[in-house]
Amino acid sequence: MAGFLGGSLHLASEFDAKNILLSQLLESEERYRSVITSMTEGVVLQLADGQITTCNASSERIIGLTPEQMMGRRSINVDWRTVQEDGSPFPCQQHPAMITLRTGKPVSNVVMGIHKSDKTLTWISINSQPLFQMNQSQPYGVVTTFADITERKQAEEMLRNQAQRDRLIAATDGLTQVANRRCFDEQLQSEWQRLNQGQNLLSLIMLDVDYFKRYNDCYGHQAGDICLVKVASSAAQAVKRSSDLFARYGGEEFAAILPNTDADGAIAVAESIREAIRDLGIPHEQSDVSAIVTVSMGIATVIPTAEISPDELIALADQALYDAKRQGRDRYRSANQMTAPDFNAVVE
Repeated sequence: MAGFLGGSLHLASEFDAKNILLSQLLESEERYRSVITSMTEGVVLQLADGQITTCNASSERIIGLTPEQMMGRRSINVDWRTVQEDGSPFPCQQHPAMITLRTGKPVSNVVMGIHKSDKTLTWISINSQPLFQMNQSQPYGVVTTFADITERKQAEEMLRNQAQRDRLIAATDGLTQVANRRCFDEQLQSEWQRLNQGQNLLSLIMLDVDYFKRYNDCYGHQAGDICLVKVASSAAQAVKRSSDLFARYGGEEFAAILPNTDADGAIAVAESIREAIRDLGIPHEQSDVSAIVTVSMGIATVIPTAEISPDELIALADQALYDAKRQGRDRYRSANQMTAPDFNAVVE
């Protein structure tokens, strides 16, 4: 009898232990589901084939799909129009969940954009964690969590745009809206270093509005400002390549930096500038060379080397500009066309 009672007690104890364990498991699962449900982050469970089997309410809200639309799909569906930060399509195999399923390793902080059905773009930051069975090296599934970072991305974009505007303002002449002297100096130095690597040509045009002091005295400084704006705009349009730079050097003097341009190419640009400014037909009663506003230009071309400096290129172009003025203005001169300047002559 005692043995029977002992065996019964053992079986009852084992039964109670199983019930307790089962109860604990159910309670644990319930707590797990409660935590997942209440999370503000999206949570998605996928099995080894990549299909979604579980998702929480936050994932539906962030992605903009119902559970029925998400279940059975993979991490990236062509209908979801997912993109990388540069705007290119997001490759399916590069999704963190897919990488984790292949490698068994977690992946963190991957940014993805999702175009929703209402045409809005939502940005999310994704993390993935592998799920393993006991003593298995290959994950049977993956838990993916993701947060909506759209506001952060928009703020970053606003800051980038503001920084670009600030850089543009810092590099632009306030009156004429062409590049300013600071931008000219930086660009010339940059091109000098770049072209020095490959022994390429660099040309510079220095440009001066003829008798501009007389123009101001005759028409007033406000009219003088308008004149400079028109001259700068027309000349800048004549400097066509995106690699070139047209800048206000100071006062009524402007400059054009022409990388990879020989002397003939620089002359062609100078001729275009001269023609564009004459086409403006701005009256100039006090000019000794024309009834309209004209310009004089000096051109210099060199191969940048370590033995010379950008200042020497500027000096050559300045000397050519002086020569153009000395020979009658309303013309251009190239450094290799110059005659010896008369430094005792007075040139406005």
